[in-house]
Amino acid sequence: LPPVERLSVWSMVETERAGRILTYLHDEIRVALALELDLEDLIASAQHLELDDRVDLIQTLPSDLGNKLLRASSASQRKQLESMLAYPEDSAGGLMDADAIQIRADVKVSTVLRYLRLLETLPAHTDMLMVVDRKGHYQGGLRLSTLVTADLDRAVADVLDADIAGIAVTTEGGDVARLFQDHDLLSAPVVDEHNRVIGRITVDDVVDLIREDSDRALMHMAGLDDEARP
Repeated sequence: LPPVERLSVWSMVETERAGRILTYLHDEIRVALALELDLEDLIASAQHLELDDRVDLIQTLPSDLGNKLLRASSASQRKQLESMLAYPEDSAGGLMDADAIQIRADVKVSTVLRYLRLLETLPAHTDMLMVVDRKGHYQGGLRLSTLVTADLDRAVADVLDADIAGIAVTTEGGDVARLFQDHDLLSAPVVDEHNRVIGRITVDDVVDLIREDSDRALMHMAGLDDEARP
């Protein structure tokens, strides 16, 4: 929409939906509309976001406003957010979410299934679990399709896929996108320099990255910026 109409429509958006809408917008428009919200409404709208989307919003906003959003989060969420904010926005660390489900290689399939039932719901785009040792070092992935068809008494170590590689936290966003495209991934573990799982990247984040890069390239070729769009 043109800027004037955009502001008019934005004023009618419900607070609980505002944060989610902001995640779909280009940075310049995102900042402009976020600044139109009262601080209380901005904080309330951000509470409905997944942590990786909240990180994107915090990184986009002016530093003082981003810090207020960070401080308004719960203590446990703030710790996760600070860890994710420590990495560049266009890196695997900047793209990841902290909701990876980790299981040990030395437990039985039946134990894993009981654990998942206790969770009741799984994070979006969960197609596999991250298998780690006692110190959190990544061992491989256990696909849900394998889990539900495996013998209940088999150990996770016997059915995991060691060929599912972890993505280094410092990997550039473009390389992450190529890995997802080349291997048809829905999700992938992110590991630190000690090969410990610290998060995961899901296909929706990669699609957003590809779309944003493509839009920027097209607009640059046309000599436009985001605010110049009709």
